[in-house]
Amino acid sequence: MYRVIGPRAVENGEPGQDVELELTPQQEQGHVAAKRLEILPRTYRVIGPRVVMDAKPGETFEACLPLYQEQTLAASGHVEVVTTPSKRKRADKEG
Repeated sequence: MYRVIGPRAVENGEPGQDVELELTPQQEQGHVAAKRLEILPRTYRVIGPRVVMDAKPGETFEACLPLYQEQTLAASGHVEVVTTPSKRKRADKEG
């Protein structure tokens, strides 16, 4: 999840808008470096035997991890993304 922070739209997101985009790590890095996008925090659960970001195995933590770091930690069995319904899906269920 990202927030468009530049003066122009990025993909389907307008400035100031939070958007979910399918980017490669290189695309993400380019947008962040150019100050077009900022990474929003996500919740992760430590599933490996080691402490990650001060969270012990079984605990959760929030972080703004770049894709390359998230993918590396997940692929090596250290963390998983804690999925929660998006605001839009929750609003649809409540309404």
